[in-house]
Amino acid sequence: MPMAEGLRRFGRSVSLVLILVGFGCTQLPQGGAAQTAGPPPPGTARIWIYRVYDPSITLATPEVRLNGQAIGVAQLSGAFYKDVPPGVYYVTVDSRGVDVNQFAQVALAAGQTVYVKVDAEQSLGAACRDCKVDAFTTRVMPPQLAQIELNEPRGFSGP
Repeated sequence: MPMAEGLRRFGRSVSLVLILVGFGCTQLPQGGAAQTAGPPPPGTARIWIYRVYDPSITLATPEVRLNGQAIGVAQLSGAFYKDVPPGVYYVTVDSRGVDVNQFAQVALAAGQTVYVKVDAEQSLGAACRDCKVDAFTTRVMPPQLAQIELNEPRGFSGP
């Protein structure tokens, strides 16, 4: 890889980190226990976004969006949260493939915490024969199941 391309990629990575910090996203600490984050600040709700480790489907890392606004990246074995005002949020990820009921919508009250899992699958592309495209979905998960998945020994990554 030419040095200029490496510097460009590094600059993009630094920019993404600064954007995430600016949006108030917080990465899950090494070790994975979501309980270590404490409750959301008074008057806010918390949305946890996570993705389990399954590199057999895709290594792609789509952007996660709340009501169309980018808030982070869905990394394999990654998790982060966003504290938000109470309200209704449509949790999407950038996806070339489409599916019915592809994305989660949540209505949150102050003090509430919800867990949203990003799943991936490969589907056949309509534009060509046998082309596979990454399709992502978001699903609201029961807190007990989310805690189990967040603490799996495959290791959720920190920053």
